[in-house]
Amino acid sequence: MDDKGGTKYILADVKKCLGCRCCEQACADANGNRPYWDLLESGIPLSPNINILYIFLQDKNYPIMAQAVCRQCEDAPCVKICPVRAISVNPDGVKIIDKRRCIGCHSCSIVCPFGAVYIPDKHAVATKCTLCIERKGAEGQPACIEACPNGALKLVDTKEIGQEKVKKIVYDTLSD
Repeated sequence: MDDKGGTKYILADVKKCLGCRCCEQACADANGNRPYWDLLESGIPLSPNINILYIFLQDKNYPIMAQAVCRQCEDAPCVKICPVRAISVNPDGVKIIDKRRCIGCHSCSIVCPFGAVYIPDKHAVATKCTLCIERKGAEGQPACIEACPNGALKLVDTKEIGQEKVKKIVYDTLSD
């Protein structure tokens, strides 16, 4: 992590999320998967690094949407547990998985408190959000943020907005 900012990660406003999955499509495309529509036609499952979860609560007759995306933990359990040290931290604090070193043991996915590290069947190695560090979009934003038609996703910096504000945003979003 650099001195200019805190931990950055993608935060979803589930009140704005349409459930359209454009973020998943953009993520899959940006991370070298075959184009989304080709995948749908071929029956190959989409494997983006961000996933939208549909949560059904008993007192609501509609689902709420939540994203399963890496929060780039400062004291990341995935980095600590990896037996082959395939997960490293870049200077900006982004956790990166070296797919050549990953042995697919699932340790990182088991300890991730957000369910954001997973191993798609077709890859057999762990994958997670990297904030699109290898790609520079129109405004330097991750592909999923640029693709969201309703502005439900944003890149937050805990140092800029404060950890308490992040907790409040998450609580307010889920308590509606």
